[in-house]
Amino acid sequence: MKGLFARSQNTANKPIRRANPIQPGTMDNLDIMKTPPHKTSTKMLVEKPAQAKRPPLQQISSKGQGIKVRTQASMNTNKENNIPNYNVKSQNQKLPMIVKPQYSSEKADEMVLEEQKSDFLKSKEELNYYEKVVEPIEIEVGPTLDLDLLLEIDYGNLIEEDIFINQPDFSRCLANTDVKKNLRTRMIDWMIEVLGNYHQFTSHQTFFLAVSIMDLYFRHSQKRLNDNDVHLSGVAAMFLASKYDDVYHIPLKDFISRVSHNKFTAEDIKEKEWEILKALDYNVSFPTVLNYLERLIYKNFHEDSCNMLKNIKDAAIHILRMCIHDYNIIDFPPLTLALAVLCYCIKCYFYSLTEENNKYGNPINLSEQENALIQSILMGCEQTSIQSVEDCMHQVNELTHEFERKYPELKNLRKFSEIQTK
Repeated sequence: MKGLFARSQNTANKPIRRANPIQPGTMDNLDIMKTPPHKTSTKMLVEKPAQAKRPPLQQISSKGQGIKVRTQASMNTNKENNIPNYNVKSQNQKLPMIVKPQYSSEKADEMVLEEQKSDFLKSKEELNYYEKVVEPIEIEVGPTLDLDLLLEIDYGNLIEEDIFINQPDFSRCLANTDVKKNLRTRMIDWMIEVLGNYHQFTSHQTFFLAVSIMDLYFRHSQKRLNDNDVHLSGVAAMFLASKYDDVYHIPLKDFISRVSHNKFTAEDIKEKEWEILKALDYNVSFPTVLNYLERLIYKNFHEDSCNMLKNIKDAAIHILRMCIHDYNIIDFPPLTLALAVLCYCIKCYFYSLTEENNKYGNPINLSEQENALIQSILMGCEQTSIQSVEDCMHQVNELTHEFERKYPELKNLRKFSEIQTK
C-alpha cells in the first residue's frame, strides 16, 4: 500500500539523498521548488525529479509571494547595538543607521523638558522626605486623621508600651469557679501531649496561648464552671490558639476524633468556642509569657543566634512550661515571671561554666560578670520591682527542684521537651 511516505519503484534502489547543512549566505544547499508550497504534489514531496534544477539566485525575487531569501547581508548585525538585521533586501544594500528620534516641533521639545523636570523635582522631594529626621509626635485619633501623620508614629515604643504595661492578669483564675487546681494542672499536661503530637504544625507560642485563653476564660466567665467543663474548655482553647497562631491549624475533625475520641461533637466545640470569645471580649491577641521572654532577650542581647543565648532561651522556655502548671506561681504578672526565669537561667548557665572549669583544674570566678549582666537586665525593665523578681526567682528555684515530687503523675513535660531535666 502506497502511502504518503512510500518510496516509488524507480527510486527504490537509489540511495537517499541527504542535504548538507545550510551555510549562511549561500544558496547551494537550498531546495527551492518552482511549485508554490500549497500546490506541491505528494510525488514531489516523496521523489525529486531528476530534471529539476535549482534556479539561479537572480531569478528569485525578494518581492515574491511568501518567499524571502536569506542572503549574507541579512546576517549582518548592527555593531553598535548588536541587533541582527534580517530585513535587508539585497546584499549590496547598506545597513540602516539607528539614530535618536528627532522631534518635529519646538512644542514637543518643551513638553519633554517639562516632563523631565517634573520627574527630577519629584525624586528630589522624596529624597528630602526620607532624609529628614522623624521625631515622635502626639496626635489625636479622630475621624479626620491625616494619613501622613501615621508615617511618623514611633511604632516601636507603642509596641513596647502595649506589651510591658498592658499585661493580662492570670492571678486567681479559678476563684470564681468550682474547678480543682489539680484538674487544671492535669489539663495543661494533657495539652502538652496533644500539641506535642502536632509539632510539625504548632509551636511553643501555640501552647502558651492555649493555656492563657483557658485561664482567662476561667477568670472572666459569667458562668459558674465546674470540673465537667474543663475538658471541653481545653479542647476549644487549643482549637482557638491553633487557628490564631499556626499557619496550618489543627483541623476540627482531628479534635473530634483523635483528641476527644468522639466525646464532643463539632457543635459542642463551636459553642464552647463562642462562649470563650464572648468572655474574652473577642480578644485573643494579648501577649503571653513567652512573648515577654522573647522581648527581654531581644532587648538585652539583640539576637539569639549564638549558642549561649540559644541554650539559655531553650532552658527558659522549658522552665516556663513547668511554671504555668503551678497555680500559685501564675499569680505573678507575666513580665515578672519571664524576667525571673531569664535571670534564673543566666545564673544556672554561669554556675555550669564555673563547675566545668573547676572540674578540669581551671578555677575561674564569673560572679562579677554574672551580677553585672543580671543587674543590667533588671535596671532596663522599669515596669516591675527588683524585689518581686527576686521573690519569683525563689519560687522558680523551688519548683524546678520539687516539680517531679510535687506532680508525680505528670509525665508529658519530660516526654515532649527538648531539654531532659536531671
